[in-house]
Amino acid sequence: MALLDATTAARVKTVLGITDSNEDTYLGVLITSVSQSIEEYLDRPIKNETQTEELDVDDREHHRFFLRAAPVSSITSVKNNTLWDWANATALTSTFYHVNSTTGELFLHASPAPGMKALQVVYVGGFATTTANLITSYPAIAEAADVQVAEEFRRRNSPGAVGRGKGGGKVEWEGEMRLLRSVREKLDPWRRWAF
Repeated sequence: MALLDATTAARVKTVLGITDSNEDTYLGVLITSVSQSIEEYLDRPIKNETQTEELDVDDREHHRFFLRAAPVSSITSVKNNTLWDWANATALTSTFYHVNSTTGELFLHASPAPGMKALQVVYVGGFATTTANLITSYPAIAEAADVQVAEEFRRRNSPGAVGRGKGGGKVEWEGEMRLLRSVREKLDPWRRWAF
């Protein structure tokens, strides 16, 4: 699956007050890195594209499944096969299931055969097809990326600094850079929670 950048260099440069293009390459690297971190935090892909998931079906709770790449744009096929012979498995007709496109919850109206990875779902899901669409449709995600990239850019010369900054100001970060609390708070409404 391809990664979609969650913001642009132009937006980050506005946050940082940069007017030239001297740092564009480095900002591009940071944007891609932060976009990956955002995807990992959200536990779902940003880019809207075709996804294939094979899901476990147990005897107790086998009518409701959570697709990883919500929001879901469309379902291509749903197949149930305990031998994983997907090429020869018959797809269920759409009358046997429905999906909540916002949450990615897939509901089956029939009991599938239980087994490990016994349900295959091919669908189109994710937030946006382009960075521009993401910025327009999910501005809080793009703003979170802007803030995180700007912070990582500011820390580029002292990534694990501990001690005093210029003018006696205190600098107190240690270890690897993680998503800022304010960034996580902006992302939490779209985070996929495990059930």
